[in-house]
Amino acid sequence: MLQLGIDAPRPAGVRKLFRFLSWTVSVDRDREQVHLFLCEGEEEDGAKCGADSGEHSDFESTRGWTFEHIRERQDHRSFAHMSYTAWHMVPEREPE
Repeated sequence: MLQLGIDAPRPAGVRKLFRFLSWTVSVDRDREQVHLFLCEGEEEDGAKCGADSGEHSDFESTRGWTFEHIRERQDHRSFAHMSYTAWHMVPEREPE
């Protein structure tokens, strides 16, 4: 659980008043994850390849692109994996 400060109405003369609430942070299961693999291999001239798998929701099929790419470019052995995961935060109780 995470605690974050929330501004509350201030009584006269008080500069800032914070209430701390407990929050639960979790993956939003109603939204799909998005995966992308990017080739970081170098061409003969030293330039980065930069080819990518495209964005897909299925990790295994997206990762499979790396094997297809390495068949064509056997010296390209370095890849980056980027993913997007939606999260949501829910307070233990609603702020007043």
